[in-house]
Amino acid sequence: MARVALQTLIDRSTKNMGSGIHSVVKETAIEVIKRAYKEGINVQISSGYRSNAEQQRLFNQGRTTPGNIVTNARPGQSMHNYGLAVDYFLTNESGTTAVWTVNANWRRVATIAKTLGFAWGGDWTGFVDYPHLEMTGGLSLSQLQAGKRPNLVSKVGSVSTPKPSTSKPAAKPSATKWAKKNGSWTGQVLQKWDEGSAVKDLQTKLANNNPPFYPEKGAKNNGIDGYYGANTVDAVKRFQSYYGLAVDGVAGKNTYAKLVPAKTTSKPVSKPKESSGGKYGKLKIVGVSAAAIVMDSPDRNKAKNLGTVKLGATLPLNGSVKGKNSDTGYWEVEYKGKLGYITGKFGKRV
Repeated sequence: MARVALQTLIDRSTKNMGSGIHSVVKETAIEVIKRAYKEGINVQISSGYRSNAEQQRLFNQGRTTPGNIVTNARPGQSMHNYGLAVDYFLTNESGTTAVWTVNANWRRVATIAKTLGFAWGGDWTGFVDYPHLEMTGGLSLSQLQAGKRPNLVSKVGSVSTPKPSTSKPAAKPSATKWAKKNGSWTGQVLQKWDEGSAVKDLQTKLANNNPPFYPEKGAKNNGIDGYYGANTVDAVKRFQSYYGLAVDGVAGKNTYAKLVPAKTTSKPVSKPKESSGGKYGKLKIVGVSAAAIVMDSPDRNKAKNLGTVKLGATLPLNGSVKGKNSDTGYWEVEYKGKLGYITGKFGKRV
């Protein structure tokens, strides 16, 4: 498989950044793409300047229009509205598939970007936004709203990128990076980078919930490993969304209070071909204009379509899985005697 050309990534990114992007932000974003490409990383910009009308459309999503809430920023409240921010993602070798996994390459791109003057949303302590890069020149949002604009100075050509670490990754996460949490989980706050028996107890309770929310269904022990990593954050977020809680990926007393234990414990399973029946009630199709697609696997980019189910119809529900290429996960349902999968935002348990 031939590698995607650098110019292709640049051309796509330039188009996605739009004509309203600040010239220094644009130049720097393209430089990030070039430097990452030299290190074997394919990175592409997904968005840049965003008009107030587009910002309003995104703000309405999940509120007055179908879909999940994707932003809390109204028009004029996002750095994108001033052409000072871009979002990025990685691609596969050929550039044909987007890769949204926040891995070592993703973080390396962030390091390159920060060297060139960008601030990275992955460093934020509140709402963490891994794709986000911004360059504000020290101005606050209120100053921008008042009409001030930054005097940005390009660092392209004046700074070099620190070399990536050549040390081999440890087989297990570093002890200095993970906070030990012992005992059982009875509602005390657990969050990303915690590890220990309390985390494993949380993961087990999620997997044994009715319906289950596995950290990684089909993996060894369904992803129950005692580490509060990205998969556990995702499982907690899906759980919180399902029960109408604040979706922050942090497990505390409110999350604990919503647990509905199943009668039997979870066991590691391989992907079945035939349905085991609607063990957890029914799923109602919502959030679509006409019908939802039923897929043969929880990966909307690679799955085959088994058929469609009309808005308002119901299917036997088997549970929820993380899958791939969906920030809302997937519902596992029974469809014509076999297992099928429906994107999370298009279903509601009834």
